[in-house]
Amino acid sequence: MQAISTKERKTGVSEVTSCEGIYLTFALSNREYGIELLKVRKLVGITTPVPKVHRYVKIDLCSSHLSPFFPGGIMPHYVKGIVTLHGRVIPIIDLRLKLGFQEAVYTHETCIIIVDSKDKPAGIIVDKILEPLDVKSEEIDDVLPIGNEINTEYFLGTAIINKKGKILLDIDKVLNAE
Repeated sequence: MQAISTKERKTGVSEVTSCEGIYLTFALSNREYGIELLKVRKLVGITTPVPKVHRYVKIDLCSSHLSPFFPGGIMPHYVKGIVTLHGRVIPIIDLRLKLGFQEAVYTHETCIIIVDSKDKPAGIIVDKILEPLDVKSEEIDDVLPIGNEINTEYFLGTAIINKKGKILLDIDKVLNAE
């Protein structure tokens, strides 16, 4: 099931996007997030803990290798490296840093989600994979405020499931923003 995006008017003031569909949920900085499952291509575990001072990610991918960026390069601080997978070069982005959270040490639960964003693959590092969820439009609410220091322009809304909020991300906006 593909996420369906519809524009609605709420109280005649602002437009709110409602997206229902199946989302892969994951944990990031003590919150739960979701991205459209149809955008997910592969899940890759980080095989060893990586200290937060490294500018690259050690991952175990069959028939691929990771190329580190050198410190002082032109890449933004949230780009941790690149991986060549099936002949395609894929940037690896620490989603914590991209959203404005503090950097954390990677653990055995840390995972890289390889996604297709507008036909350009990218890897996003998340703290922990949770589960896929079928989100209905009636379960989606406006984005809940989570703090002034966090960039909320990438949020589609919040799915309230079993009295828990899961922030739905527009992965295309996350990966294509400067």
